[in-house]
Amino acid sequence: MTTGSDLIWNINNNWNNKLSYRYSTSYRNPLMPILYVDGNGNYSATLYNYNNLFKSYQTQNVLSGLIETGPVTHNLAFGLSHTRTISSNSSGIGTLSIPLGSGNLSSPVEFDRPVGHLDKSDASFNEYSRITRKEAFLSDTLNVGDSWDFILGARYGSLEDKYGDYKESEITPSFAAIYRPLEWISIYASYVEAFEQGATAPNTAVNAGEVFEPLVSKQYETGIKVDYDNWSANMAIFQLQRGLTFTDGNNVFSQDGEAHFEGIELSTRGKINEQWLIGASAMWLDATNKKTTNPSLEGEPIQGVADKQFRLYSEYQVPNTQLTFTGGAQYTSNVPLDTINQWDVDSVTLFDLGARYEIDFNKQLLTLRLNVENLTDKAYWLTSAGSSGIAQGAPRTIKLGAQLDF
Repeated sequence: MTTGSDLIWNINNNWNNKLSYRYSTSYRNPLMPILYVDGNGNYSATLYNYNNLFKSYQTQNVLSGLIETGPVTHNLAFGLSHTRTISSNSSGIGTLSIPLGSGNLSSPVEFDRPVGHLDKSDASFNEYSRITRKEAFLSDTLNVGDSWDFILGARYGSLEDKYGDYKESEITPSFAAIYRPLEWISIYASYVEAFEQGATAPNTAVNAGEVFEPLVSKQYETGIKVDYDNWSANMAIFQLQRGLTFTDGNNVFSQDGEAHFEGIELSTRGKINEQWLIGASAMWLDATNKKTTNPSLEGEPIQGVADKQFRLYSEYQVPNTQLTFTGGAQYTSNVPLDTINQWDVDSVTLFDLGARYEIDFNKQLLTLRLNVENLTDKAYWLTSAGSSGIAQGAPRTIKLGAQLDF
């Protein structure tokens, strides 16, 4: 749940001041049986049962406006921001696991559920994370004639973690240049730094709750965008450097070295005719470990990250009706599962199908949706970056929804 309010003061035709406040809260109650399996299929089973309550309070003030200096127009913004995020649960970090027993994949063992239901009100008992971020930032977007834009920015940020026992600050710059040789073509290049909170070892790790130092990430990107009548296309070449996190064979979570992502992303979208729209995207990614203290990890693929992803999407509106059919396909290549690249999660192709119907409801737009995800009921595995665990992908899933715009 998120609630908030904005107060905007229009100082004059060119300047305004915006004061914003946001409060958000979310709750989850995982009940996760996890198997730790060796090469012979022997496993030990552990149940992770806990609840989490997350609260975030954010206040921000931004002064923005225009200044013209000869042929250059400056779009200026100055701001201050304060965010506090609090996490708590019912059990405390490191006391969330319950051993169930052992077995072998060739003859699985059924275990009884040893715990009852956790109440949401219990989640506030044990606070384990309190992070305060304070920022001051400024940016200037310079419009130079009809063909050039330049963006210059800087941000001062401080991060304080009560339980990680650190308080650090950093100044991070950002730069971008955009050139339009034609009205419908944009060529751009950008460099952005970000001061990011350090990782926290997950509840399933041996060192659950360990907090690591904050880091500065760096991203370089250049590309071209085309937006012409009923057709658009994008191409981006990028490089991202950020803190490397991983879980080793002993189930110890670490933040060590840098994760380097270098890739190219292509996308296009266009109308074949008035009724039929089609879109596609592709990404090739080289994700490798760099600057690690463990020589066996240096240059190896980052666990949990696929090197290829392809997507296809289409929709067709039935003539003279408000009914639209949608469909899509997505392919994800093999994903390395361990830090030294011995095991992979197999590639997978998934298909979706859906429909939406728009209704004029009391002069408001009501949209009804039906979506079938994983249409062929494909059995597949999922993992995530920095993780050596796998989970079953969702089976065929039917979703119904309604959206009212007012």
